Amino acid sequence: MKRNEKTIILILLITSILFSFLLQLLCYRYDNKYTNTRPAAENGRIRLNTEWYDTSPFFYLIEGWSFYDGKLLTPQDIDAHTPDDHFYIGRYGGLNRSDMTRSAAGQATYRMVIETDGIPRTFSLELCGVYDKWKLWVNGDLVQSVGYPENDAFVSHGSVVTFTAADEIELIAAVESDGRNFYSGMVYPPAIGSQDKIAHISALRLLIHASVCAVTILIGILCLLLFAGNKQSAHYGYLTLLCIFFCGMTAWPIYQYFGLTGGWYVWERVCSYGMFLSLVLLQNRLCRIPRKVSVFSASLGMLVCLAVLMRPMIPFPTAAVNLAWSRVLTVYKWLTACYLIFCTGWAVVKNARYSVPLLAGSCAFAAALIMNRLLPMHEPVLFGWNTEIAGFVWICLLTGIVGYDAIRTYREREKLKHEQAISEIRLAAQTEHARLQQEYIRATRENLHESRSRLTLIRHYSDTGSYDSLKSYLNELSGDSAGLDSRQYTGNSLADAILTLVFARAEKIGVYIEREFGSLKEDLSIRESDLTTLLMNITENALEALERIDEPEDRWMRLRLDSTDELLTVECENAALMGEKQFVKADRQAHGFGLPLIRSVAASYGGNVQIEQQEESFLITVSLPITPKPLQHG
Repeated sequence: MKRNEKTIILILLITSILFSFLLQLLCYRYDNKYTNTRPAAENGRIRLNTEWYDTSPFFYLIEGWSFYDGKLLTPQDIDAHTPDDHFYIGRYGGLNRSDMTRSAAGQATYRMVIETDGIPRTFSLELCGVYDKWKLWVNGDLVQSVGYPENDAFVSHGSVVTFTAADEIELIAAVESDGRNFYSGMVYPPAIGSQDKIAHISALRLLIHASVCAVTILIGILCLLLFAGNKQSAHYGYLTLLCIFFCGMTAWPIYQYFGLTGGWYVWERVCSYGMFLSLVLLQNRLCRIPRKVSVFSASLGMLVCLAVLMRPMIPFPTAAVNLAWSRVLTVYKWLTACYLIFCTGWAVVKNARYSVPLLAGSCAFAAALIMNRLLPMHEPVLFGWNTEIAGFVWICLLTGIVGYDAIRTYREREKLKHEQAISEIRLAAQTEHARLQQEYIRATRENLHESRSRLTLIRHYSDTGSYDSLKSYLNELSGDSAGLDSRQYTGNSLADAILTLVFARAEKIGVYIEREFGSLKEDLSIRESDLTTLLMNITENALEALERIDEPEDRWMRLRLDSTDELLTVECENAALMGEKQFVKADRQAHGFGLPLIRSVAASYGGNVQIEQQEESFLITVSLPITPKPLQHG
């Protein structure tokens, strides 16, 4: 890895860690029940400053609660008992308080009195309980009862109760727990305020969590469809699993709103650790971790999730056992964070794809766990816990990675399809070309064989002096010129014979020819084979081009032959289709032979060839020096 790359990776890691710390600090300061402004409480009583309350009718009941250990008291008999303690909610996680020798299960009563100014007001109380049974009284009236069949009429379908009070508000909560849940006491502080404010906070919290869950579900569905379409890409399935666990973990406000308790609380706990498991599975896949290591890490995560699921079925005898279990889960979280960082760091060293952003996400996730330990008194008002926020950042990051990978795979697949189509076309063209070559070679061999027979017969007629038979045979071979007598056009017998054939073919296809012929010597210093090649290729190319013109009246050609003592000039101009090249043979195997032969003949005599391609005509001019002795060519 180059030095510049190392610097960039280091900057990215530091930025992600600092961003994570900053985000957690902002949430701790501005989205925390414990840092929210509230009136002072002492010995179970709050003297409410109504002027302050009217401007900000919302606060949390955190400190000063009167605690009656081991007693289920009612408003009628609570004054006859003395509180065992006045404590700060969130300080203890169970009814045992700090005594680890006691069981976390049991029963207790909480009491809080709020003194007002005597003006009747409507209040709402939001209570989040984690116990199995409870009853809630407000000013002596039972307003909520859960887990007691005789009070089913008081069961509410949410966590908010509304009441009217004037002089004071007495809140009494009698709770019971069998110790099967992770917490057994009042660990989440209740909120009290105006009906509108409580409803606004509850609705906003519900909207935020529901929106996050909806986005996550949509991502999960898309990943599931991608996984169904390509089951070899297991990371799509793992990301779907991560989305499911994340939704189950962050949907607690939704459970509260619909009054879902019991098994839903267990499901929320399983999803919390299932998210760690799915992160490990996805990281193993993306970073290509060796199989033995990935199997061990995945097995450990599955074992933890199974243990969390089975935990409510096994009541712990003492709070110490519950604390030990809590520490085991904490160790697992830290091991997972370290494992994620180690895997991505290893992948960065191996230059694995996407390893750098994964490493940044792992460091940010570890930073969230660190802040969770450094800032323990944190309970969100609207958003999620530290791990939930880090989990959503992870999902966004992984979705970006997997989405980019899906787009890249799709593009590569389309590119391969395109290349395959081009290869098939090229192969078909090559196959056709090979077939035509074979046919041409076969036809050439047949022509050569036939030419030998014809030459043998011509030589026989010549040797025996059978000129009439020779003439008849040559007319039979030429076809178009059969029955034609050569006319004198230039004074050169060979040139006149060739021109006779040209004019006969032109007349047959309806071509008008404008003739400009000078006198040619009979003993030109040009070999007869070269003169034949020159005239035949020039005129054949012109006639073949004229045959492709649909209207016969548009078929015209101008042919000029002239010579001086030093120069022979052959000029041919013909009509042509717009944009079409002159030298396009009907026989594709012979395509392009005419012009090279013309150039070769001209070069052997030190001459030149000029070509002018117009929109509707084609002109070729060949100039050959005829005085010097011709150059030898092969």
